[in-house]
Amino acid sequence: MEHSTIDRLITHPRRRWIVTTGTLLSGLLFLLPAVDSFSQERSRYAELSEQLDASRTLIAEKGQWEQRLQEQRQRLEHLEACSVTEDELNDYRTWVTECVRHNGCRMRRIQVAEPVYRPWLNENDDPTTDRPPVNAEGETPWLLEKRQLTISVEGELADVNRLLDELHTTDVLAHSSGVSVRRVDGTPSGVSLDLNLVLMNLVRKSDAAQ
Repeated sequence: MEHSTIDRLITHPRRRWIVTTGTLLSGLLFLLPAVDSFSQERSRYAELSEQLDASRTLIAEKGQWEQRLQEQRQRLEHLEACSVTEDELNDYRTWVTECVRHNGCRMRRIQVAEPVYRPWLNENDDPTTDRPPVNAEGETPWLLEKRQLTISVEGELADVNRLLDELHTTDVLAHSSGVSVRRVDGTPSGVSLDLNLVLMNLVRKSDAAQ
């Protein structure tokens, strides 16, 4: 049976057309599943490519954020090193007294007032003001602590100038809220200096409430 069928196909006048058609049909039977598989893989490839691009973007953004975080951490460490905390207040007062002495001046009075606090805002805040500026915004968990240090000294004008230079160049979070220089009677170049320094520090609200 099979032999006669093959013989008829071989001797059939349209055998080329039959063979060609059979070949195409056979090819389509194998090709169509392959096309579907290729289409699925191409879609999967496109999806993976998008995920890869998104991952690369996240990695780049993560690197930028890590760099900014490191910069902010270094800035915070610098500010903490420059702040005069409650525990460091006596050491700073001792340092100021030594500065007065080794610059040839005489300390008449040194006094530290009780600290005052106000909220520290995230944007456009100015530590030299008693209240946040009107354009400052953004609540933070920090309070700005300010202490006034009052110094009264006497000495030669050149010695007092050296003392002011040393106090000014010290890397401490402080600013001058007032200065007064008067001539001392009975001396050719002796002066009296009254200086008000405001020492600043950032403290957490939870710590200040204790």
